Amino acid sequence: MATMNMNNELFCNQHFRVVDQLTSDKSVLVVCFANAASIGFHGVDFGQKFLSKIGLSGIFIHSAEADWFQHESIFEAVSIVREVSKSFDQTVLLGDSMGAYIALDVSQCWPADHVITFGPVSNINPDLPPFETRFLDHFSNVKNCRSITSLAAKKYSLVYDPCDFDQRHVMALDLPDDRTHHYRIYGGSHRPQIILRDIGVLSEFTSSLIRNGHVTSELFSHARSAKRDSEYYWISLFRRNLKNRPAVAKLAVDRLEAMGALPRRLPLLRRKVERRLLETSDA
Repeated sequence: MATMNMNNELFCNQHFRVVDQLTSDKSVLVVCFANAASIGFHGVDFGQKFLSKIGLSGIFIHSAEADWFQHESIFEAVSIVREVSKSFDQTVLLGDSMGAYIALDVSQCWPADHVITFGPVSNINPDLPPFETRFLDHFSNVKNCRSITSLAAKKYSLVYDPCDFDQRHVMALDLPDDRTHHYRIYGGSHRPQIILRDIGVLSEFTSSLIRNGHVTSELFSHARSAKRDSEYYWISLFRRNLKNRPAVAKLAVDRLEAMGALPRRLPLLRRKVERRLLETSDA
Protein backbone atom coordinates (compact mmCIF):
# COMPACT_ATOMS: atom_id res chain seq x y z
CA MET A 1 0.00 0.00 0.00
CA ALA A 2 1.45 3.35 -1.03
CA THR A 3 1.99 5.83 1.79
CA MET A 4 0.86 9.43 1.27
CA ASN A 5 2.62 12.63 2.30
CA MET A 6 0.94 15.88 3.31
CA ASN A 7 0.33 18.50 0.64
CA ASN A 8 3.18 20.90 -0.10
CA GLU A 9 2.87 24.21 -1.90
CA LEU A 10 5.30 24.22 -4.81
CA PHE A 11 4.42 27.56 -6.39
CA CYS A 12 2.07 30.45 -5.72
CA ASN A 13 1.54 33.93 -7.15
CA GLN A 14 -1.53 36.06 -7.76
CA HIS A 15 -2.47 33.95 -10.79
CA PHE A 16 -1.68 30.32 -9.99
CA ARG A 17 -1.14 27.98 -7.09
CA VAL A 18 0.54 24.57 -7.34
CA VAL A 19 0.35 21.95 -4.59
CA ASP A 20 1.37 18.31 -4.49
CA GLN A 21 -0.02 15.17 -2.90
CA LEU A 22 2.71 12.57 -3.25
CA THR A 23 2.76 8.91 -2.34
CA SER A 24 5.56 6.38 -2.11
CA ASP A 25 4.39 4.92 -5.45
CA LYS A 26 6.73 6.36 -8.09
CA SER A 27 5.13 4.62 -11.08
CA VAL A 28 3.12 7.61 -12.26
CA LEU A 29 2.59 11.28 -11.45
CA VAL A 30 -0.74 12.83 -12.46
CA VAL A 31 -0.70 16.58 -13.09
CA CYS A 32 -4.24 17.94 -12.75
CA PHE A 33 -5.26 21.27 -14.27
CA ALA A 34 -8.30 22.97 -12.79
CA ASN A 35 -11.41 23.66 -14.83
CA ALA A 36 -13.38 26.91 -14.74
CA ALA A 37 -15.74 25.47 -12.13
CA SER A 38 -12.94 24.94 -9.59
CA ILE A 39 -11.12 28.27 -9.72
CA GLY A 40 -9.59 29.85 -6.63
CA PHE A 41 -6.96 28.72 -4.16
CA HIS A 42 -9.20 27.26 -1.46
CA GLY A 43 -11.11 24.03 -1.14
CA VAL A 44 -10.37 20.57 -2.49
CA ASP A 45 -8.13 20.51 -5.54
CA PHE A 46 -9.43 19.19 -8.87
CA GLY A 47 -8.74 15.43 -8.92
CA GLN A 48 -7.49 15.29 -5.33
CA LYS A 49 -10.15 12.95 -3.92
CA PHE A 50 -9.92 10.65 -6.93
CA LEU A 51 -6.13 10.28 -6.75
CA SER A 52 -6.29 9.75 -2.98
CA LYS A 53 -8.78 6.95 -3.55
CA ILE A 54 -6.59 5.10 -6.07
CA GLY A 55 -3.32 5.84 -4.25
CA LEU A 56 -1.45 7.78 -6.93
CA SER A 57 0.66 10.91 -6.65
CA GLY A 58 -0.78 14.14 -7.95
CA ILE A 59 0.16 17.74 -8.52
CA PHE A 60 -2.71 20.20 -8.74
CA ILE A 61 -2.48 23.45 -10.68
CA HIS A 62 -5.16 25.98 -9.82
CA SER A 63 -5.98 29.31 -11.41
CA ALA A 64 -7.16 32.31 -9.41
CA GLU A 65 -9.75 33.07 -12.06
CA ALA A 66 -11.28 31.53 -15.16
CA ASP A 67 -8.75 33.12 -17.51
CA TRP A 68 -7.84 29.88 -19.33
CA PHE A 69 -4.30 29.99 -17.87
CA GLN A 70 -3.29 32.82 -20.16
CA HIS A 71 -0.78 34.53 -17.85
CA GLU A 72 2.77 33.63 -18.87
CA SER A 73 3.75 32.65 -15.32
CA ILE A 74 1.97 29.33 -15.93
CA PHE A 75 5.15 28.17 -17.66
CA GLU A 76 7.23 29.05 -14.61
CA ALA A 77 4.87 26.93 -12.53
CA VAL A 78 5.01 24.07 -15.04
CA SER A 79 8.83 24.10 -15.05
CA ILE A 80 8.76 23.39 -11.30
CA VAL A 81 6.32 20.54 -11.84
CA ARG A 82 8.56 19.08 -14.54
CA GLU A 83 11.44 18.92 -12.08
CA VAL A 84 9.30 16.96 -9.62
CA SER A 85 8.16 14.62 -12.41
CA LYS A 86 11.73 13.46 -13.03
CA SER A 87 11.52 11.17 -10.00
CA PHE A 88 8.55 9.27 -11.49
CA ASP A 89 8.47 6.59 -14.17
CA GLN A 90 5.64 8.28 -16.09
CA THR A 91 3.81 11.60 -16.11
CA VAL A 92 0.16 12.07 -17.08
CA LEU A 93 -1.45 15.47 -17.74
CA LEU A 94 -5.18 15.51 -16.91
CA GLY A 95 -7.85 18.17 -17.41
CA ASP A 96 -11.35 18.95 -18.58
CA SER A 97 -12.61 21.99 -20.52
CA MET A 98 -10.34 24.86 -19.42
CA GLY A 99 -8.05 22.30 -17.80
CA ALA A 100 -8.06 20.22 -21.00
CA TYR A 101 -7.00 23.26 -23.00
CA ILE A 102 -3.98 24.01 -20.79
CA ALA A 103 -2.99 20.33 -20.64
CA LEU A 104 -2.87 20.32 -24.45
CA ASP A 105 -1.11 23.69 -24.50
CA VAL A 106 1.56 22.55 -22.04
CA SER A 107 2.12 19.36 -24.04
CA GLN A 108 3.48 21.50 -26.88
CA CYS A 109 6.70 21.93 -24.93
CA TRP A 110 6.50 18.99 -22.50
CA PRO A 111 6.68 15.49 -24.04
CA ALA A 112 4.68 13.91 -21.22
CA ASP A 113 3.84 10.23 -21.41
CA HIS A 114 0.08 10.72 -21.67
CA VAL A 115 -2.39 13.62 -21.95
CA ILE A 116 -5.99 12.82 -20.91
CA THR A 117 -8.69 15.37 -21.68
CA PHE A 118 -12.43 15.50 -21.11
CA GLY A 119 -14.21 18.01 -23.33
CA PRO A 120 -11.02 19.12 -25.16
CA VAL A 121 -10.77 22.71 -26.44
CA SER A 122 -8.24 23.91 -29.01
CA ASN A 123 -8.76 27.66 -28.56
CA ILE A 124 -11.50 30.00 -27.30
CA ASN A 125 -10.63 32.89 -29.64
CA PRO A 126 -13.56 33.00 -32.11
CA ASP A 127 -11.26 34.44 -34.77
CA LEU A 128 -9.43 31.09 -34.91
CA PRO A 129 -12.10 28.43 -34.49
CA PRO A 130 -14.94 30.65 -35.83
CA PHE A 131 -17.58 28.28 -34.45
CA GLU A 132 -16.51 28.84 -30.82
CA THR A 133 -18.73 31.48 -29.21
CA ARG A 134 -19.67 29.72 -25.95
CA PHE A 135 -17.19 31.63 -23.81
CA LEU A 136 -17.49 35.18 -25.14
CA ASP A 137 -19.83 36.32 -22.37
CA HIS A 138 -17.67 34.90 -19.59
CA PHE A 139 -14.04 35.72 -20.44
CA SER A 140 -12.62 39.11 -21.39
CA ASN A 141 -9.31 37.92 -22.85
CA VAL A 142 -10.42 35.33 -25.38
CA LYS A 143 -8.63 37.21 -28.17
CA ASN A 144 -5.27 36.52 -26.47
CA CYS A 145 -5.74 32.77 -26.15
CA ARG A 146 -2.60 30.87 -27.17
CA SER A 147 -2.89 28.59 -30.18
CA ILE A 148 -2.02 24.89 -30.05
CA THR A 149 0.07 24.12 -33.11
CA SER A 150 2.34 21.23 -32.14
CA LEU A 151 1.76 18.27 -29.83
CA ALA A 152 4.78 16.59 -28.29
CA ALA A 153 3.31 14.12 -25.78
CA LYS A 154 3.75 10.41 -26.38
CA LYS A 155 0.02 9.66 -26.19
CA TYR A 156 -3.30 11.52 -26.20
CA SER A 157 -6.68 10.29 -24.97
CA LEU A 158 -9.64 12.51 -25.80
CA VAL A 159 -13.06 11.94 -24.23
CA TYR A 160 -15.77 14.02 -25.91
CA ASP A 161 -19.20 14.17 -27.50
CA PRO A 162 -18.86 13.89 -31.31
CA CYS A 163 -22.13 15.80 -31.73
CA ASP A 164 -20.85 18.80 -29.76
CA PHE A 165 -18.52 21.71 -30.60
CA ASP A 166 -15.75 19.65 -29.03
CA GLN A 167 -15.69 17.41 -32.12
CA ARG A 168 -14.67 20.49 -34.13
CA HIS A 169 -11.98 21.31 -31.60
CA VAL A 170 -10.58 17.80 -31.93
CA MET A 171 -10.46 18.20 -35.70
CA ALA A 172 -8.77 21.61 -35.34
CA LEU A 173 -6.02 20.10 -33.17
CA ASP A 174 -4.70 17.94 -36.02
CA LEU A 175 -3.63 15.21 -33.61
CA PRO A 176 -1.24 12.44 -34.70
CA ASP A 177 -3.30 9.34 -35.47
CA ASP A 178 -0.68 6.93 -34.18
CA ARG A 179 -0.59 8.60 -30.76
CA THR A 180 -4.26 9.45 -30.24
CA HIS A 181 -7.19 7.51 -28.81
CA HIS A 182 -10.73 8.86 -29.22
CA TYR A 183 -13.44 7.99 -26.69
CA ARG A 184 -16.69 9.35 -28.11
CA ILE A 185 -19.52 9.62 -25.58
CA TYR A 186 -22.66 10.60 -27.48
CA GLY A 187 -24.94 12.96 -25.55
CA GLY A 188 -22.25 14.13 -23.15
CA SER A 189 -22.19 17.65 -24.57
CA HIS A 190 -19.16 19.50 -23.12
CA ARG A 191 -19.14 17.36 -19.96
CA PRO A 192 -18.94 13.66 -20.93
CA GLN A 193 -17.43 12.85 -17.55
CA ILE A 194 -20.79 13.63 -15.93
CA ILE A 195 -22.41 10.79 -17.86
CA LEU A 196 -19.58 8.47 -16.79
CA ARG A 197 -20.09 9.59 -13.19
CA ASP A 198 -23.87 9.14 -13.36
CA ILE A 199 -23.55 5.53 -14.53
CA GLY A 200 -20.87 4.78 -11.93
CA VAL A 201 -17.81 4.20 -14.12
CA LEU A 202 -15.93 7.53 -14.07
CA SER A 203 -13.37 6.38 -11.50
CA GLU A 204 -12.72 3.06 -13.26
CA PHE A 205 -12.62 4.76 -16.68
CA THR A 206 -10.10 7.43 -15.63
CA SER A 207 -8.02 5.05 -13.54
CA SER A 208 -7.75 2.67 -16.49
CA LEU A 209 -6.55 5.50 -18.74
CA ILE A 210 -3.94 6.55 -16.19
CA ARG A 211 -2.65 3.11 -15.17
CA ASN A 212 -3.04 1.18 -18.42
CA GLY A 213 -2.98 3.90 -21.05
CA HIS A 214 -6.33 2.82 -22.47
CA VAL A 215 -9.87 1.75 -21.61
CA THR A 216 -10.94 -1.81 -22.38
CA SER A 217 -13.46 -2.27 -25.17
CA GLU A 218 -15.84 -3.90 -22.68
CA LEU A 219 -15.80 -0.89 -20.34
CA PHE A 220 -16.16 1.59 -23.19
CA SER A 221 -19.04 -0.36 -24.73
CA HIS A 222 -20.78 -0.45 -21.36
CA ALA A 223 -20.31 3.31 -20.93
CA ARG A 224 -21.85 4.00 -24.33
CA SER A 225 -24.79 1.64 -23.89
CA ALA A 226 -25.58 2.70 -20.30
CA LYS A 227 -25.55 6.44 -21.01
CA ARG A 228 -29.36 6.47 -21.16
CA ASP A 229 -29.35 5.78 -17.42
CA SER A 230 -27.72 9.18 -16.88
CA GLU A 231 -29.87 12.20 -16.01
CA TYR A 232 -27.31 14.43 -17.69
CA TYR A 233 -27.72 12.57 -20.98
CA TRP A 234 -31.41 13.46 -21.11
CA ILE A 235 -30.82 17.02 -19.92
CA SER A 236 -28.26 17.45 -22.69
CA LEU A 237 -30.69 15.95 -25.21
CA PHE A 238 -33.36 18.41 -24.09
CA ARG A 239 -31.08 21.45 -24.42
CA ARG A 240 -29.76 20.39 -27.79
CA ASN A 241 -33.16 19.76 -29.39
CA LEU A 242 -35.59 22.22 -27.80
CA LYS A 243 -35.29 24.82 -30.56
CA ASN A 244 -35.30 22.71 -33.72
CA ARG A 245 -36.58 19.30 -32.64
CA PRO A 246 -39.05 19.88 -29.79
CA ALA A 247 -40.52 16.39 -30.15
CA VAL A 248 -37.13 14.96 -29.19
CA ALA A 249 -36.92 17.45 -26.31
CA LYS A 250 -40.34 16.22 -25.13
CA LEU A 251 -39.04 12.64 -25.21
CA ALA A 252 -36.15 13.75 -22.98
CA VAL A 253 -38.55 15.42 -20.50
CA ASP A 254 -40.75 12.30 -20.43
CA ARG A 255 -37.69 10.17 -19.69
CA LEU A 256 -36.53 12.50 -16.91
CA GLU A 257 -40.00 12.30 -15.34
CA ALA A 258 -39.94 8.50 -15.51
CA MET A 259 -36.55 8.54 -13.76
CA GLY A 260 -37.89 10.80 -11.01
CA ALA A 261 -35.27 13.39 -11.88
CA LEU A 262 -35.37 17.15 -11.39
CA PRO A 263 -38.72 17.28 -9.55
CA ARG A 264 -38.56 21.06 -9.10
CA ARG A 265 -37.29 21.94 -12.58
CA LEU A 266 -39.32 19.43 -14.56
CA PRO A 267 -42.56 21.49 -14.76
CA LEU A 268 -40.59 24.40 -16.23
CA LEU A 269 -38.92 22.15 -18.81
CA ARG A 270 -42.28 20.69 -19.79
CA ARG A 271 -43.80 24.16 -20.23
CA LYS A 272 -40.89 25.13 -22.48
CA VAL A 273 -41.42 22.03 -24.61
CA GLU A 274 -45.17 22.56 -24.89
CA ARG A 275 -44.70 26.20 -25.88
CA ARG A 276 -42.12 25.25 -28.50
CA LEU A 277 -44.36 22.50 -29.91
CA LEU A 278 -47.16 25.05 -30.30
CA GLU A 279 -44.83 27.50 -32.02
CA THR A 280 -43.65 24.90 -34.53
CA SER A 281 -47.17 23.66 -35.23
CA ASP A 282 -48.32 27.23 -35.99
CA ALA A 283 -45.37 27.93 -38.29
